[in-house]
Amino acid sequence: MRKGLSVVALMALAAWGCQQGDAEKAGQQIDEAAEKAGDAMEKAADEVKEGAEEAGDAMSAAVDEAGDAMDKAADEAGKAMDEAGEAVEKAADETGKAVDKAADDVKDAAKE
Repeated sequence: MRKGLSVVALMALAAWGCQQGDAEKAGQQIDEAAEKAGDAMEKAADEVKEGAEEAGDAMSAAVDEAGDAMDKAADEAGKAMDEAGEAVEKAADETGKAVDKAADDVKDAAKE
């Protein structure tokens, strides 16, 4: 009987050892999965950061381009306003001369 108990005890010890080995394997697999998940999260964060930097660069370039377009439009508008002002001044001078001539013609007609 003693021999039978020893065999049972050895078998129980062997089974417990196998279970511990399986648990250890499972623990290692969990560690590996967690490490892979962490690596994937880190990679995703890097990609998001890179994407945000690229988007920021694109936005900056777009703002610069829009600013250049606004400067050009403002310059063109200023030139157009200068030309319009010169045209108004010329028209006012010509109108003044026409009024003066008409006044002189009225005076001359009144003398006759």
